[in-house]
This record gives sequence, structure tokens and C-alpha cells, in this order.
Amino acid sequence: MASLSPFFITGYSKGFQNYQKPFLLPDQAWSTLENEYTWRDRLLKREGNHLLGQLQRVLTAQVIGTTVAGVLTYTFADILTTLGLRATEPNAQLNSGTLVITIGAPDTATFTDNGDGTFTVTGVGVAAGSYVDYATGEVVIHLSAAAGGGTIEASFGYFPGLPGMGIWTQDMSTINEEQTIWWDQKYAYVYSGGSFSEFIPGTVWTGNNSQFFWTAKYQSAEGVRTLFETNFNINDPMYYTTYPTAATWVPFMPQLTTTTYLFTAKVLIPYYGRLLALNTYEGTTTGTAVNYFTRCRFSWIGDPTNVDAFRSDMFGYGGFLDAPTQSQIIGATFVKNTLIVDFERSTWQLRYVGEYGLPFIWERVSADFGSGSQFSGVLFDNDRLSVGTLAITTANAIGVDRIDLDIPDQVFGFQNNNNNMGAARVWGIRNYQKELVYWNYPDSQTSAAPGVPLIFPNKILVYNYRNKTWAIFRDNATCFGTFQEQTAIDWNSQNITWDDQNVTWDDPLNHPGFPSIVKLNQQGFAHQLAIQTQDDPSLFISGVSLSGAGILQLTIPNHNLMNGEVIMLSDLEFIDSTTFLPVPTDLNDTIYGVYEVVDVNTIEIAYYDTNQSLPGYVVLGTNVGNWPFTPDLATSIYVGEGLVTLFPRVNMITKDINLTQSKGLQTKLSKIDFLMEPQPNNTAVTVNLILNSAPSLTANVLLTPTNFLIQNNTTLAPGDTIDYSWFTFYQTLTAQYFRIQLTYDDLLMNTLTTHQSQLSLYAINAWTRPGGRLTSGGS
Repeated sequence: MASLSPFFITGYSKGFQNYQKPFLLPDQAWSTLENEYTWRDRLLKREGNHLLGQLQRVLTAQVIGTTVAGVLTYTFADILTTLGLRATEPNAQLNSGTLVITIGAPDTATFTDNGDGTFTVTGVGVAAGSYVDYATGEVVIHLSAAAGGGTIEASFGYFPGLPGMGIWTQDMSTINEEQTIWWDQKYAYVYSGGSFSEFIPGTVWTGNNSQFFWTAKYQSAEGVRTLFETNFNINDPMYYTTYPTAATWVPFMPQLTTTTYLFTAKVLIPYYGRLLALNTYEGTTTGTAVNYFTRCRFSWIGDPTNVDAFRSDMFGYGGFLDAPTQSQIIGATFVKNTLIVDFERSTWQLRYVGEYGLPFIWERVSADFGSGSQFSGVLFDNDRLSVGTLAITTANAIGVDRIDLDIPDQVFGFQNNNNNMGAARVWGIRNYQKELVYWNYPDSQTSAAPGVPLIFPNKILVYNYRNKTWAIFRDNATCFGTFQEQTAIDWNSQNITWDDQNVTWDDPLNHPGFPSIVKLNQQGFAHQLAIQTQDDPSLFISGVSLSGAGILQLTIPNHNLMNGEVIMLSDLEFIDSTTFLPVPTDLNDTIYGVYEVVDVNTIEIAYYDTNQSLPGYVVLGTNVGNWPFTPDLATSIYVGEGLVTLFPRVNMITKDINLTQSKGLQTKLSKIDFLMEPQPNNTAVTVNLILNSAPSLTANVLLTPTNFLIQNNTTLAPGDTIDYSWFTFYQTLTAQYFRIQLTYDDLLMNTLTTHQSQLSLYAINAWTRPGGRLTSGGS
């Protein structure tokens, strides 16, 4: 019998590849790499996202009613409807613990929200029976007496629940200090003191959920930093604001001639002392404005906010130049001193030539590669990367080249449904610390609900530009940006602990001012990317009920979840429907599976029986009594606050392995050694062996347990740790080919320590020997 020979794989420098069939892949490549990525010749699990908060507005002294003599109970079905907000913010929720209801003389009373649906009251207010539903905005208050005529006012914070539409920075006077401004569809926000608040209240935008924000920085006068913004919506003016004043958003509608104006542009960008507007709407009124989709409109040299700065009917002031193509301008990025402009189906450079009347000229760089994704451009020193409808490319003033030859079909899996504006939703950003580029995208193979195309991005394509490898993350992100935290992580941190493996004393993220990568999602949650092990919550729950079949059902607006995904619930609050007092629940801090996606806003969940007294997932409606929970929904009211944490599943699959195929022989496997980083808490990983290039044919389903521990079993001195160690997985098989899959099965996915631990792989040693002759179908 032939002795065992090791098939040693290390130096993971190839990442995810799908250009070739799995048996042709390089040894270091992976036929599937999800929620794991190559980094410095090893594989790392996708790091978790840290929740900064939800985009929030704070309203004060809002009049919602007046007391009436003799009337002791006042019911407001929805104070957000009362204030005219619900029509355009259908998923808005009150921020618990922030609501204060005051009633003026002669019926003086104050109702202070306790954060659990109840009030503490003073004056003629009565606590018993008074309550607030944060999810629906319903408020009920009781008085002990009412003379009438008292003004009822509400002060509170609330989350509009709108999708994130842009994250941009404004330069400050201190060197290397920037203020991050966050947008949803209607408002701009800033983050300070651990929460969000509206930036320059009073301005409201009206764009749809695919009209993202673009900004441009400009020094208008000595010491004055101007920030311009546009969302390319003809019904919204462009605006600018200045630092250090930043007191208001000033409408920006430059006059072009005596009768025409520039109303909006897709791109605003400074170039050689001028402000450029690309892809413009121009005319006498917004209702009759014409879209000049190949146009570059430029200002004079100097302050672009001057009333005559863009005048093209006055020689030496402003002007315009149209590109000779039928494609429309999508986006633009500077590469060194040249502006690279993306059109739908081509790429051009706008080159500065310095002529007094016509300072720029158009030059075509590529006639076949363009981009439909305005925000996919990622800048490097010598080129810029972007996502197009045909390829992922790199471009400079000389030409355009593909960089996605290892995954040539991947871009065709991006959702490009024009009704949902899939291409417009792709954003790119560069993580300098980790040497990665992230592109979010809506996956065309995923549905938002049965028969409903996906709207919001649900995945991130990861590109390691150091070793040119690829991976895919499961994540919900509508836009990316950078954010400078002004306070370091300290002993008072509520979200990051000192034993977190991904945060160290010398970590740049622990230094104030470090520009971390941030994102917004479809519900207005803001996260810092990849700075901790476990993910923080990323969705809110607006309703809890039982379906007609008795299955527990959650209302989660625009949830983006899929059947079979694993989630954890937290912070749900209920009150008794009779006493209106808080009632406990055991639904919180528990992991569940998405049993069924009902529609884009609703899912049904199931509980996984980790004790295996019942097989697998238990659904309330089909296993009545096997999954009891509190409270009884027939006698309780869900009042909001519930959050959802999504736990993505790691899935790593190697190439097809057979060292003796050139000799016409099958391969026999006896064991596999994995060089991994030991983990605490009895952390395990699932190993599956896929036979003969058939994903449904696994070798070890019935033979041996697939999970094995990767914990530290070596005796060490106190405080010492091992960076890496070999772990052996025993399994025998004979096949034409086998692939090694590392993942988490349902049991591990429903174990919290799985998500609190890293999964780092340095090498694989598969011990094999020659098998019998290759036969049709294998054995």
C-alpha cells in the first residue's frame, strides 16, 4: 500500500476565482470565498461592524393638541402623522427615552418617557394607563383634571428610518480634521457625543432612494471652505454651505445667461481654480429645464458663488463644452492632474489646455468600457478603479484595463434592473489600513421577496489590491464614507471590550482622528466597518405578531434578509394591553433562523433547538407547544425598540483536489491538518468534503461529526498565547476529486461564541495516496 503524501497549501495569495473549473484552479485559490478574505497570505473571517447609531432628528416644543375642559384622556394615534412627517417617512420610529409631553396652563402637567413605554408624570398628569408606542408613534395620556385650553407640546428624538444616501466630509480649520456629514433621502446629519443630530436644520431634500448625494470642496475666499452638494434631482436645488460659519444651506442656481440657469448637475468638481458641473439640467424654469447629459459647464476662475461666475454670454467668465458622444456622464475622478470622466459606455478624459475662452477639451480614453455606477470610482495614485456594466476596470489618461479577469462573470451578477436602479447603487471605497477596496452591490440572484427584485445592496465585493484577490461579504450597505472618531476607546466603552481580539492598544482605530470606513444602510443605521469580531445590530423591528398559521412574524422595513439566514433579536419592549405596564420577554438576546421571507417588510422566524431535543429548527405554528415564549401577544402590545443582528455564514471551498489524476487514478484521503489560530470559548468550525465536483455529494454527513474544536489545548504559562497551531480532522474517502469546505453548520450558527470568535487559516495539509482507476462517475 502506498504511503500517505501531504498536499500542502499555504501562502493564500489567489483568493476567490471563478474563471476556471475548480480542478484547474491554482492551489491557493478558492472556488467559493464568502465572509472570509485573503490578507497577508492567510485567510481571515470578515470582521464585524460597530454600530455608531441611527440617523436621528430632534424636535422640540412641537404643538400636537390642546386640552378640552372635562376631557381627561388624550389619544394621539401617531404624533408623527400629527406633525405631517409620516407621509414621507413611513418607517419612522420614536427614540425611546426622549419623549417629553408638556401641557401648559391652566392644565399644567409633564409626561417624561421612561424608555419602556411608560411615563413619569408631574402636575395633573396620571401615570396609570398613559403610554407611548415608539414603533407606531401612538401616545396616550391621562389627566386628573382638565380646565381646558392648555397647549400640548411634544419634544423628542426620532429615527426617520430612511435609506442612507451619502457620506461626505467637510474640511475643518485644524490640519487633518474633517467633519463627516451623513445624508438620508430628506435630511443631513452629523455625529457628536455618541448620537446623530440634524446638520443645519431647516433644509429638506425630496429625492428618491436612488438619487444619491455628491459633494465638492472649494475654497471660495481666503480662509473660507465651501462645500457644494447635489442629488441630481430637478426638484431640489443644489446647495452650498461654508466653514467656519456653516449656519445655513444656501441654494445654488448659477445664472448662465440673462434668462437661463443651471438647476442641477450630476457631478460638481473643482478643476484649475474653476468649479465644473457635469451632466446638467439647464433652462429658464425647472419645469422646462433640458438635460444636457454630455455637458461640462465651468465657472470662471475664482469664487463660483458669484452671481456672474457661470455666465457663458459674457466672454472670459463661464462656459461649457459638450462631449461628442451619445452616452451620458455618470461620474468623475481625478488621476494625478487629469479628470477621468465615466460615461455609460465609454471613458473620457477632460484635459486642461489653458485657453482663455475654452480651457478644457474632451479626449476619449476607451470606446468600449464605461460605468453606470457614479460612486464606484476608487482613486489610486496612478489610476482609478470603477465598476462598469461589462467589467471592473482601472483607468488613467492613457487607457482602460480590466482587473477582474479572475472573476470575469461577477459583474454580470450585479442587479441591473433599471426600475430599481441597481447600477446606481454601487459604491466603492478604499480601506488604506487593510489594503482593501469594497464595492457594495445588489445581487441579481437574490430576491427581496418571492417574485420581487432586490432593491438595496445586500453584498460587498472585496478586492485586496496588494495581492489582487477577491472575496464576497454578506452585508447591507447603501453608501460608504470615512469618519474620524474624536475620542479613543477607553474603559467606559459600552460596545467594545478589552478582550476583543480585533482591537488592541496600538490599533489605529483606537486613536482619535483615525479615518475609519463607515457605511449607512437602507434603514439609516450607521456602522464603522471591520473593527470588532461580532457584528452589532443593523435593523429595527417595527412590528411583532403571529401569522395566520401561528408562526412568529416580524415587520422589518426593507429587511433584505433571505430564507435560512441567522439573526439575533435584542431590545424588544412590550407592555400589557390592560395595565399598560412593561411585561418581560424572553425573545431578546436569542438567535433565530429566517424561516420564510413573506414580503420586503416581513419575515417569519424559527427557533433552533441547540439541545437537539427536537431536530433542527422549531416553528411555532407547526410544533405548537415546543417553542413557548413570552409575552402572550394576545394580551401584550409591542411598543418598539427591537433590533436585529445579522450573522453572515462563512463559506470557504477549495479547488477540486487529486494529485494522481495525471496517472489516471482516483485519490484516497485519510486526514486533513489545518494550521489555524486557536480560539477561546470552545470555538469550532464545520468541515465538509465535497466529492466528484458535486456539491450535494458530501463524504462525511453520516460517517463522522463535521465540527471540530480549534481552541487552545496547549498548556502555557499564565497570560501566554499561541499564534497558530495544527488541528487534525480525520476522514477517509476515495473519489475522482474532493473539495474541502470550511463553514458553520446550523448548530454553530446558533451558538453565540461562534460569532464572537475569529476564524484564521494559515495552511492546509491533506494526506492522500493513489486510489483505483478513474471511472465514470467516480466512486
